[in-house]
Amino acid sequence: MKNIINLISRIKFQIPPKKKIIILDKFLPQYLNKRTLNNSFCINYREIDYYLNIVIIMVFRNIFNKKEKYIETLVKFINPKLILTFIDNDLFLWNLKKIFPKIKFCIIQNGYRSVHNDIFGLLKKKKITKKYKVDNIFVFNNSIIKQYSKYLDSKYFVIGSFRSNNNPLKNYKIKKNYIVFVSEYVQINMLNKNYNYENYFSNEKKILILLKEFCLNNRLKLKILCRNKLQKNFKTDERKFFEKILNKNNNVEYIYSKSLDQHFEIIDKAKFTVFTASSVGYESLSRGNKIAALCVKNEVVKYESKNDLVFGWPANLRLKGSFWTNSSKQSEIIRVLNYVNNISAKGWIKEINKIKKRDIIVRNEKNTTFYNFINKSLNQ
Repeated sequence: MKNIINLISRIKFQIPPKKKIIILDKFLPQYLNKRTLNNSFCINYREIDYYLNIVIIMVFRNIFNKKEKYIETLVKFINPKLILTFIDNDLFLWNLKKIFPKIKFCIIQNGYRSVHNDIFGLLKKKKITKKYKVDNIFVFNNSIIKQYSKYLDSKYFVIGSFRSNNNPLKNYKIKKNYIVFVSEYVQINMLNKNYNYENYFSNEKKILILLKEFCLNNRLKLKILCRNKLQKNFKTDERKFFEKILNKNNNVEYIYSKSLDQHFEIIDKAKFTVFTASSVGYESLSRGNKIAALCVKNEVVKYESKNDLVFGWPANLRLKGSFWTNSSKQSEIIRVLNYVNNISAKGWIKEINKIKKRDIIVRNEKNTTFYNFINKSLNQ
């Protein structure tokens, strides 16, 4: 009954407008400029609104209860010049270019990608024999192009994180007296059945215990940047997970971003950010912030992949560097934490300039590369 009520509530009686651009995404519009939005029609791909006239068209064509067919019918009705999406890991969207060859299709990489629980693992299992095709894809770095291009025929633009580029850099000369640990918690029912839940998080637990002690010894507050997930009980389960490891501690604070971008202010003000595989850690690096990359998950995840969770994958980097390690040894974790904590701001800039950032993550301020492309498309 609830499903029926929910479906009825999402029926729209107005006719969808004809626009030059379709945005197949719920979150992308908030990052786009006014000119792009004024020429766009947004389809919430994750929770579709059903336009009555499109439903009627489907009924006459004997197409029922298929989300994908509804989207295809809606796209055909609007007939845009361009389709944009922030969802870079959905094969149905990759396949739209084949269905609508005359419409330009563009993907923006939304997060750091891997084989484990991600698009490249799915593609590996499917054993793709013929490449998908899209017109353009805007990616984090040079090295990921080699992975995408195995499966996706496209023109590539390296811009870094679209979301981070859109959020202006602020010069916080005096950093706050706290460090951030980026949560990568997942509920047990969302975990691959081939993994033992306790073992899956064993290395994070080791890091958190050391981090708690490190903060106390260095008079730093530990802030856990929690995930904004909508699943039932996620927030409660995540908090219980951390409190079980860290206990209820006055020196630990749990941060929940009120908006999708609030975390940029949190990591920009922090003395440094600690992460294991999260896109937030790489975004922080692109913003010039100090990071401690403790990429220890690769020791645990062996069912799907081998090295795709090491720091900077698929870039060809050493297994350990001054501010990163792929080992869960206590001595390695402490080494990285001490180095990042003690290095000066000027020293940090010199340090990150030694690595090939273009192979890890870049920053294209205000997404000028993307908007140059959009303006050309709209003017054609």
